[in-house]
Amino acid sequence: MELTRKAIEEWIKLTEGWWSSRDLDRELDIGPEAKVQSNKRMILSRLVAEHIIKRHLTKNGVYKRVKSDIKRLDWRNADPGNTLDLLWPFKLEEYVEIYPKNIIVVAGEKSAGKTAYCLNFIKLNQHRVEISQLLPIEYVTSELGAEELHKRLSNFNHTEWVFNAQECNRDFADIVVPDKINIIDYMPLSDSFYLVGAYIDEIWERLTTGIAIVVLQKDSKAELGRGGMFSIEKSRLYITLSNKPDGHKLEIMEGKNWASETNPRGLKWNYHLVSGCKFMDIKQEWRGR
Repeated sequence: MELTRKAIEEWIKLTEGWWSSRDLDRELDIGPEAKVQSNKRMILSRLVAEHIIKRHLTKNGVYKRVKSDIKRLDWRNADPGNTLDLLWPFKLEEYVEIYPKNIIVVAGEKSAGKTAYCLNFIKLNQHRVEISQLLPIEYVTSELGAEELHKRLSNFNHTEWVFNAQECNRDFADIVVPDKINIIDYMPLSDSFYLVGAYIDEIWERLTTGIAIVVLQKDSKAELGRGGMFSIEKSRLYITLSNKPDGHKLEIMEGKNWASETNPRGLKWNYHLVSGCKFMDIKQEWRGR
């Protein structure tokens, strides 16, 4: 049977998620002949050019159907007071409001307390009735095993923990729960740091009424986490955790939705990290107006 564009398009319409050129060969029984394969590549290239499908950012020969349904925003009837009543370590809720579908980025240097910040956030919010519609919290770790996570949690003085945990180190958007609090601790990036923005975009697209807290590594000489400005584009709250000779420092690099008349950008706190989980001696730095 002659390979036609119509046959490929019909198969694409029925296929969800990412698929490879080999999947297409297998499903449509496309042979290995050079002429047939050349025709297939030409059809796929045209579909990409017409924005019917898109190529994977890092995997050759992998594609996905472009969503054509437009989601209209009913902004006239939207409630700007529909913020999520979340509590944050360092009481950041006093400075930044969080809405459904928001991305929060925590970028930190090694041993500055990235995981501690995430676990303290869980501790503050897991039992609160006000956010019960978002529970349970989904905690995704790319570096802790079950035993190490258990040990970390035991340092919190017998707190009753209520959250889900799982391991993952890639394709985070695939496991995001759209209407939950998703914590990704952390997103490993060994190279191609410029792709972090695209990865965060994919996570954002998955969200509905939930949020995602994305943890990134930060080099000691860098102002932002890995990915630089690409990592800050979608975030409504972006904080950094740094190691300093006299202790540690937390800084709000971006806070889009102010909780008061105070611009949160540039606010800083000094702290010490104890037992890998407790923030002690927290002091806010004075900032001139």
